[in-house]
Amino acid sequence: MCSSDLSTGDPERLLREVSTWDGAVYSGSAPLTLMAGAVGAAGVILAAANAAPEDCIAAFKGDGSAQVRLLATHLSAKAHFPHGLKAAVAERYGTPTATRLG
Repeated sequence: MCSSDLSTGDPERLLREVSTWDGAVYSGSAPLTLMAGAVGAAGVILAAANAAPEDCIAAFKGDGSAQVRLLATHLSAKAHFPHGLKAAVAERYGTPTATRLG
């Protein structure tokens, strides 16, 4: 069984879930990645990981500098979602921001 803080960004809720839930807890909030790792969450599920996977991993493992960089990625990806995320991924990997179907 697993639980998620539902991307609320609420640190109190994350702490409550980690301390009361017997199963795995996953955070969906990029700004709480460092905290999630520090308090024993099983992991994080982040849109920002598409653009900055290394910073997501490093922040979860306790790297404060990576958490600061991740905030910038999160804010960029969040702007005009999903277009901001597509732009962040395109900038990182040189991919197009649009996909053609057909």
